[in-house]
Amino acid sequence: MMKPNWLIAVALIFGGALAARTLSTQNTLVSETRTIKNHHGGLTTVAMQQTQPPLLSYVPTYYRDVQPIIDKNCVGCHVDGGIAPFSLENPKDAVQYARDAQFAVQGKRMPPWMPGGESPKFKDETKLTDEEIAIIANWAWAGAPLGKIADAKPRVTPVARIQKADVTMDIGKPFTPNPSYTDEYRCFIVDPKVDTERFITGYDIVPGNKKMVHHVIIFTVEPQKVADIRKLEQNADGRGGYECFGGPGVPIRLGAGTSGLGFSIMGNWVPGTAGGVQYPSGTGIALKPGTVLVLQVHYNLLGGKGDDRTVAKLNLAPQGEKITRLSSSLFLSPVEVACPSGISTDPNNACSREAAYKSVEPYQEPELTTALRSGLLLTYCQTKPKYENGITTTQCEFPVTADRSILRIQAHMHLLGKAVKLEVNPNKNTRKVLLDIPRWDFHWQTGYALEKPIEVSKGDVVRLTCTWDNTKENQPWLNGKQLEPRYAVWGEGTRDEMCLAGFTAAPR
Repeated sequence: MMKPNWLIAVALIFGGALAARTLSTQNTLVSETRTIKNHHGGLTTVAMQQTQPPLLSYVPTYYRDVQPIIDKNCVGCHVDGGIAPFSLENPKDAVQYARDAQFAVQGKRMPPWMPGGESPKFKDETKLTDEEIAIIANWAWAGAPLGKIADAKPRVTPVARIQKADVTMDIGKPFTPNPSYTDEYRCFIVDPKVDTERFITGYDIVPGNKKMVHHVIIFTVEPQKVADIRKLEQNADGRGGYECFGGPGVPIRLGAGTSGLGFSIMGNWVPGTAGGVQYPSGTGIALKPGTVLVLQVHYNLLGGKGDDRTVAKLNLAPQGEKITRLSSSLFLSPVEVACPSGISTDPNNACSREAAYKSVEPYQEPELTTALRSGLLLTYCQTKPKYENGITTTQCEFPVTADRSILRIQAHMHLLGKAVKLEVNPNKNTRKVLLDIPRWDFHWQTGYALEKPIEVSKGDVVRLTCTWDNTKENQPWLNGKQLEPRYAVWGEGTRDEMCLAGFTAAPR
């Protein structure tokens, strides 16, 4: 299992353990020296610089100006018992980390919100406005004044969207992540036990241990695929669930006689999510009899250790109620990620295409490996990967088969992912961007609910574009050592890659 030290990087950017801190102001430059843990588990001293922010016409104070921003965007993670390395939920903590907050928000590293560029407006965005960034930066620059407590606005408690669950499922027994890992990805099968078709109208995920649970992705697995994942569970190490990384481990088969992937992404949970997701009134996700859910849980052990018993809750429409069936569409693009040095012709060289496909053979469906190796997806997409200095870009286009109103969007890549874009009619004046993530981060992936539905029509074209960074500097770390680049292809492993995106939509 790969153990990327993502939270160490967050601690570096957003206030890690400070063993040394010196401030000096020369003109408009602040320099800070910090000592933090590095990927090897030792200590590294780093210097960081931040320029003076554009000055506001007033001096912001914590109670009047800063607290509302922190409450809305930060305390979902930065709370006692949360996944973040420190709390920001009280004035003392906020003042202590004020300069760290300035570094993070001016660099647009925090709060973690990946959509940018041409992305449409999404619900529950944690993206700060330029004004909010200026408020935090000016407040920190001025020495983090508290101001008058009488100026504080009432603290808002999110209202739960799921008031009462119709079905409650947990992961079966307490799960203890491997304490030698930094990150562990585990899949748990939860069974809603429906014997007739039912419709999910809302869902909620309640992590059992918020110090460890970094995110959860929910997959629906169709009945014909359940035996495959039950076998993974049976052959696992007995700790509960089974090891997974890129997806739920459902075997993907391509070729004659196959129909669909047999699974889809239903939703997700990330720190800060309150009260779950409720689909628009009168709509729902269909559950066929025998369908199960898979909860893919990402555990990060830098914030804490122990046991977890995550719970999934569902709201189901009453039997017989007329429900508009929501559909999920999934789009793929070729994964042929070359090394910076190019593509080797030596089949024993890690930078050769043949070596990459051999590496996935032990745990991937033979039919899928054979089909991808033969270039089936490249042929379908009628495209060639673009290679430039270790950066690979691929794209694929798909026809829209029915008039739909898109409600939610999700994308997925692995650790080498650099950018992803999903757009409609890219070469026409009717072009619409569904999702644009110019700086992909595997550890902050989530689903996005559109503030306003986006309409697509039969005959429209959806284009998915993925870009990977396979340069030496961007390689993951394992056991304190940064790995060397190698050719990457589609696979479930931590060193494999994926490129997929999809949306949940209602008919129109």
